[in-house]
Amino acid sequence: MDMEPEFFPSILPCAAGPATSFSRPSGTCMKSTSPARGYALALFSRVAAAILGGYALTAASVIFLGALIPLPKSQAVLAASLASFAVYTAALVWAFVAERLRTLWLSLLLPAAVLAGLGLLLGGAGV
Repeated sequence: MDMEPEFFPSILPCAAGPATSFSRPSGTCMKSTSPARGYALALFSRVAAAILGGYALTAASVIFLGALIPLPKSQAVLAASLASFAVYTAALVWAFVAERLRTLWLSLLLPAAVLAGLGLLLGGAGV
């Protein structure tokens, strides 16, 4: 009898038939992903977007606002850092309001890249 590796517990012999599983050429079947696992992955993606994407957007907005605010450099960076709390809070809320994950990630990372690029262009590379 063929022993299956322990790290593939979802690969089982085709006892349930092709209606509930995906057939594979080796004569085994793989169970479909459960809805709970899909929900857990979507939730993990939203939490990751909230933390990582929110951080990227916040850091980029500090770079941009620090270069844009017409104050001495130290005061401009301080004012931009104070505004960053509102940006990060909005990003956290947006991470759980957006309907699609692709929209969520793009709406956090594209503005972050644009703001960081503009901030570096306006303020020079010494920011």
